[in-house]
Amino acid sequence: MNSSEPMYIVDVPSSRSTDTHVDGSHVFVGPAATAYEAVDAARDAYEAALEASVREEAPSPSPRGRRWTARATRTDRTLLWDRAEVRPHVPLGIQELRALQRAG
Repeated sequence: MNSSEPMYIVDVPSSRSTDTHVDGSHVFVGPAATAYEAVDAARDAYEAALEASVREEAPSPSPRGRRWTARATRTDRTLLWDRAEVRPHVPLGIQELRALQRAG
């Protein structure tokens, strides 16, 4: 991984562990060489965060040298990784932000 890698958004639907109905999502953002690597990095970060929450520690960056981390994990939720949606993250410039503010 290098700092020139594109940023990706990985949006993973979730459901309560006792139900299969999708009623939420967990969103991850970070650098990756490909969309496939972005999903892997998000999943690694989520699993590391779950393990840290069991130990009552703050999560550290995910394994394999990736800079992704996860927060606000909930053990009562199941992430549906097979339904994850990945898209490039395009940061908005000041003009786009102002246009959104005027529109909204």
